[in-house]
Amino acid sequence: MKNSFCIRLVFVALLLLVTPIYAAAPWIIRISGDPLAKPIFMTDWHENQKLLVAVKQAADVSEESLAKRPHLKLALFWGPDWINYTKSGKTLEQLRHEDGNQFGRFFPAYRGAEAVFTLDSPAPNHAPQRRRIDEDGLKLLKKYGLPLSLE
Repeated sequence: MKNSFCIRLVFVALLLLVTPIYAAAPWIIRISGDPLAKPIFMTDWHENQKLLVAVKQAADVSEESLAKRPHLKLALFWGPDWINYTKSGKTLEQLRHEDGNQFGRFFPAYRGAEAVFTLDSPAPNHAPQRRRIDEDGLKLLKKYGLPLSLE
């Protein structure tokens, strides 16, 4: 009886440790806007997690300065509904920007200013989080054909 309780306790503890890991990245990231001819979809959960880890450092840039810069729109698709989206017969091209659960922008490097990644807060009346993108994140975006610099 005591062993059974200990085994269940260990199982629950492991479950609690593992579960947050799977909630740490969106299943799909949709990237759109000029100069892209069509939206780009990032559907590898592990790469999406790497991208979010790559934007952990705050950027020292004002919202006003970003308003003058070219950017791409981001839509992040979080949660279990998106795990099997394409397996259900739907195509990624059917996903609209506004279908996302969270939104943001990618500002490529521009006129000497570094690249910046913003994520809108899910809480109303909060400014977007402005983040720097490390080298790993830039390499990942380049792999998908995103422009890293617009001059």
